[in-house]
Amino acid sequence: MEPDNPEMGLLAAAVSTQEVSRRTAAISKSLPGQDAIGEYDLAAMVTDLEQVGQQCRQASGAIVAVLRLRGKTWQEIGELLGLARQGAQQRYSQPETDTE
Repeated sequence: MEPDNPEMGLLAAAVSTQEVSRRTAAISKSLPGQDAIGEYDLAAMVTDLEQVGQQCRQASGAIVAVLRLRGKTWQEIGELLGLARQGAQQRYSQPETDTE
């Protein structure tokens, strides 16, 4: 569920970013030696990492939406992300409302 106000989306992204940092630190600290990791632990870790990835994608989308509202071009956003303009636009644009 996306907030109606993109600036609120930015706030949600900041909170999500803090949560991602906390969760990835916890995952890293819980890693024993490779041979000591059981199948259940691996399944739990991959689930956690997928959830963290989803949070990262949502946070990135919210931040990009605010950058666009603040006048950044797809070229500038692409450069920030190490993508071509078209790649950034395809990844983050909302086709029904965003054209350039």
